Amino acid sequence: MPDAKCIFVPTPKYLKEVNNAGDDVLSLHAASKQMFMPRYTMHGFNWHNQRGKEGLGLIRALRGLSTAHLPSMILPLMTTISHQMTREIASEEKINGVPHSAVYPMIQHIVAKLNSSIFFGHEASHDPVFLEAAVEYIEYVVRTAEVLRLLPNFLLPLVGKILSSRDKTQEKVFHVLYSIVEQRLEAKSMESTFHPNADRPNDCVQWIIDYTSPKTNPWSAERIVHEVMALWFGALHALSMSLTYATFDLCVHSEYVEPLRQELEGPEYLKFLETAQGLPLLDSFIKESARLTPFEAVSVRRRALKKFVFSDGTCVEKDDWTLTPLQAINHDEKIYPRAMEFNGFRFANVKSENGNAVVQPQGPSKFVDPSETWHFWGSGKVTCPGRFYSTVVIKLIMSHILLNYDIELADKEASRSWIWRTTRTPRADAKVVFRPRSKQTL
Repeated sequence: MPDAKCIFVPTPKYLKEVNNAGDDVLSLHAASKQMFMPRYTMHGFNWHNQRGKEGLGLIRALRGLSTAHLPSMILPLMTTISHQMTREIASEEKINGVPHSAVYPMIQHIVAKLNSSIFFGHEASHDPVFLEAAVEYIEYVVRTAEVLRLLPNFLLPLVGKILSSRDKTQEKVFHVLYSIVEQRLEAKSMESTFHPNADRPNDCVQWIIDYTSPKTNPWSAERIVHEVMALWFGALHALSMSLTYATFDLCVHSEYVEPLRQELEGPEYLKFLETAQGLPLLDSFIKESARLTPFEAVSVRRRALKKFVFSDGTCVEKDDWTLTPLQAINHDEKIYPRAMEFNGFRFANVKSENGNAVVQPQGPSKFVDPSETWHFWGSGKVTCPGRFYSTVVIKLIMSHILLNYDIELADKEASRSWIWRTTRTPRADAKVVFRPRSKQTL
């Protein structure tokens, strides 16, 4: 962080102290506000340093509703993945008749298509102009916030206004979503519009309107759009990068392809399609990829809204940050035996015939479950509410690739990522060769 003093929290003991501190003392919301500058990057969304009760209700509702609806989402998501990936690969450069796909942009577009249907519904998800703006918007937020955080506070309004006026992506995204939300609010106000047997919209926008907007002082259309824009950024940004690195690892560690395919061609896959849970080998592979190549080197960011003192006397002054050294923890030999080796099934505790596989001493664990040493989703009461949905999407896309394509890196020596401060971003020009399997399945 160029604009804050950071204090690293290296052990579970002190992490527990962070999690036990109220959000009026150590606040994730305040850290996110300082990091992403939503007033200038999210159409004027100047959120508070603490989430109010209605904000916490939003998080709980989204976690519960998205998880409850996951099994019914599987088939539509699979269909969209199949169609969109076929389209994306067909549009890529071909060398000797074989597509060479720029993986990160391709996955961004696939995830945007999936997320838009879950977030905004059919109309927006089938609008190619909106989808392109929604993908570009992610880069706009990252780029603009990075510039603004380098400036003194008195320059922020001027420079923020100039940067916003030069890039129209947030305007495009806002106005499309505002129109959708206005129509939904108008429909809700007309009691006769939704009949008991009518098809009520089943997406994030509708969940916010129905379950999280306060009854006594309902959110305006603008407030709902602001919340959705913030959720959209988090969902697309993190999910796309994690999927891209898992795809790279599938190319680099091709010895895992066959056992993963065997899992997908057996009863575990059917169980996953019915319940949105399972696939322990694929789950472990994805978690190992995220462990060795996390897109962020730090996690559990908190900004101090008032002075905080750890039990050992370490003082966190107002406006200082606390965070955990995610990458260092992930690479710690005391936690992960042979930590710098890629062992795709270490979290499933599958032992190889030659005894070379590494298993975790504490036993199997899941990608989706946070722990005192697994901070990918955050920690404490404010872990990512969309982690169950994100995990299902990653598994569906990885399953589709494994079942339908043989893949390899177009250039095994080329760099596949670049690092700026704490973020490791996939290179947009890193390409993967996609060859259709002779025997294809969905």
